[in-house]
Amino acid sequence: MSLFTRVITFTAEDQRALQEQDHSLSISVSPFPIPADVAIVPPSEVQSWNLRPFFIGSSQWHPNVQALQWICDGVLPLIREQILAEECILHVVGSWSMTTRRLLRNQDVHFHSFSAQIANVLPGNISINPIFTGAGLRTKLLVAAACSSPIVTTSIGCEGMGLRHGHDCLVADTAEDFAEAILALQRSQPLATLLATRALEHGIQTFGPEAVRQRRNAIYQDVCRQFVAR
Repeated sequence: MSLFTRVITFTAEDQRALQEQDHSLSISVSPFPIPADVAIVPPSEVQSWNLRPFFIGSSQWHPNVQALQWICDGVLPLIREQILAEECILHVVGSWSMTTRRLLRNQDVHFHSFSAQIANVLPGNISINPIFTGAGLRTKLLVAAACSSPIVTTSIGCEGMGLRHGHDCLVADTAEDFAEAILALQRSQPLATLLATRALEHGIQTFGPEAVRQRRNAIYQDVCRQFVAR
């Protein structure tokens, strides 16, 4: 990387990690934008706040498999103790192997195929992201914020997003806290609406196309000035 004039990362966490390896690197942060094919759905346009837990992701990325197993083994049983069984269904959207589906056939998990129109699925439901490994920006949280889907995540799961626990999401790193966070949203639509509203505002201000365009162009202009000065 030292051969390049400038390195661009999507998150400040990735920037720090690279600079720890080589302090001479010139690194700028330019956030990844909200995917262009995701429709923005403000809370005022959510037709129904069903507040069902949704997990977006496929089994092709192993941390997703770990996350789903953790939810099934540790979180769903705790939720099941406090609400009716038919209300304790986890919806999984993405490509999952039949092997994994069979392993979870006795769990309260409903698998959906990949949805190209995620904005028809997430609004008014809870996006959960129980990730404990990996780095980088979780695009699924950008999608959740854009779709007015209140977020429950882990500390690692929301790295790079700039989200704050209790302000625009709920952060929980134990099964007990994660279950309580989901139940808190299911029991309080005003809380769910407030967090979704703030997450959307933060998403547009930081990851919206105009915000990303301005940041990226500023980096390019700075690089160009370096060459002009030579």
